[in-house]
Amino acid sequence: MLGEFRDVRDQAISQLVRTYADPLLFEHGSSAELPSSGVCIQHAHIHLVPVQAPVEEWLGDFGNVTAYDMFAAASRRDDPPENYLWYRSQLGQEYLVREFFQPVPSQFVRRALADHLEIRTWNWKSVLARFTDGSQCSATSTDLTRG
Repeated sequence: MLGEFRDVRDQAISQLVRTYADPLLFEHGSSAELPSSGVCIQHAHIHLVPVQAPVEEWLGDFGNVTAYDMFAAASRRDDPPENYLWYRSQLGQEYLVREFFQPVPSQFVRRALADHLEIRTWNWKSVLARFTDGSQCSATSTDLTRG
């Protein structure tokens, strides 16, 4: 399953590179017992965003940022951190915060990216509501399938 996930991730990265730019990737996980890593509900998925942003610097405000290889850790069957922020730069370098100085605001990376890009509305649900006719989603889908 790990290899399958890597293939899907790599295909998504390739498509974004062909259509837009190298993406940065991020994910946050949480446990009910530990301080928040910025997740809104307990689940896992990876965000791929084709923009440049100093995410590693932002993460340093909340905890110790260390180099981390997600696939190597999974291959070794390391216990996954219960509460974390994970980031992969556009150059492929991976970083992890697992020990926090302070709680991370909900949807932190998403909010910080919106601020960095000078986008007022960081909440995807609010943005999606403005495109009720589906035109923007359809245009993006067309762009990505052309790549």
